[in-house]
Amino acid sequence: MYEAGGEKWRNIDSGGLQNNRCECLCLKGEELSEANVRLSLLEKKLDTSTKDADERVEKIQTKLDESLALLKKKEKEFEETMDALQADIDQLEAEKAELKQRIHSQSKMTIEGLKAPPGSGIASIVQGSAGGSPPSMAGPTQVVDSPLLRQQVEVQRLCIKNLKNENNRLKAEKMKAQLASLPPLCPPKLPQVSKESSTPPEGLNTGIYRRTDQLLATVLKLSAEVKVVDITGKTAVSASAQLLEQTARLKNLKDALDKLQGEVAEHVVSNQPGAKASSDFATFPVSSFIKAKEEKQGGTVFVGRVAIPCTPGQEQVHRLVLSQQQLQQVHNLLMV
Repeated sequence: MYEAGGEKWRNIDSGGLQNNRCECLCLKGEELSEANVRLSLLEKKLDTSTKDADERVEKIQTKLDESLALLKKKEKEFEETMDALQADIDQLEAEKAELKQRIHSQSKMTIEGLKAPPGSGIASIVQGSAGGSPPSMAGPTQVVDSPLLRQQVEVQRLCIKNLKNENNRLKAEKMKAQLASLPPLCPPKLPQVSKESSTPPEGLNTGIYRRTDQLLATVLKLSAEVKVVDITGKTAVSASAQLLEQTARLKNLKDALDKLQGEVAEHVVSNQPGAKASSDFATFPVSSFIKAKEEKQGGTVFVGRVAIPCTPGQEQVHRLVLSQQQLQQVHNLLMV
């Protein structure tokens, strides 16, 4: 029994070991598959990173090639500019040496002209010796300007001309804006003088009529010849003095107008019978005369207002212009 039991335990132990081995192999297989999956993912990431790196390298190489081409182009332009500047410098040095030589020869001719007798005149300055010979043996000196100098002078002239034109244009625009900002002028309407208006009407004093014409002419002349106060200070009279003078002139004109109006009213009242009321101080016009005069000047006079009852909210205003007879008829109807 014991041996049989021992074999049974052995069989059980061997079966358990096999099961453990199978489980271990399964786990190892799973780990191996996971490792393969990870390896494939890493390979894909590596391929993607390699492609990105290649693209970046290509872009950087393209930018580098463009920068090198631009640098070569700039170097070529710089060399051409340096050559042109060097040529200009050489030309300017040559012109400088030529000008120095001209100044030297001109000063020498001036000194020789001052030392020569006065009979030589300007010819001694214009003519000079080519190799230090006496002025009598020398020919006329020909002065030739360089093309670059003449071109620069012409350019400067054109610039000055354009600046002058631009300055004139700006001044004109400024003056136009100032004129547009000023208030419009109101020219006085001069009355047409006829032979009939030159003679005074009947019943009017000749002196009053003459002073009225003179005052009217003065007012028209003053309104037509408006003087602006000069505030620039260029005149001998100050701006305040000019303003005071104009104010005094207007005040005198207003006083003369008021005085003439009073004289005309007094003359009209004195010529109308029953139109004045005498007193110890002065002569006053009657109220009926003043009302009749206002009616004659205005054409219509407000007499009264008649209110007729109506529905609230429907009120209307009607203006009636009536003659004397019509006004009497309306008055009689209202009195009935």
